[in-house]
Amino acid sequence: MVSEGGWEDDTRRLMTEIADATCLPVGPDLEQLLRDVGATQQRLRKLEETRQLQSDQIDALGRGLDDLTPQFSEASAAERPALADAFAELAQGSAAKRWPPRPTIPRPPVCSATR
Repeated sequence: MVSEGGWEDDTRRLMTEIADATCLPVGPDLEQLLRDVGATQQRLRKLEETRQLQSDQIDALGRGLDDLTPQFSEASAAERPALADAFAELAQGSAAKRWPPRPTIPRPPVCSATR
């Protein structure tokens, strides 16, 4: 029986049984080939994890940019420094923190002057 976790040992055992049944010798490089295959699979898993992390970071940076751009263009003079800091953090790749929603600024009531 071949198990998922111990595939290298299972493969060695299977190769030995095949060699015994066919009277063919096992190549001297089998151990190195099995180690290389295992190392390659491990490297591939790490690259797939890295790719997912990079994809998540790209998405977060894009969302941050999409959220901040309209805020910055509509911000008052008092709001601009905080938004500029947020853009600077975004430019450095910091997308981990949640970008605050656009602050609501109380507007003075509209007066309708009558003549």
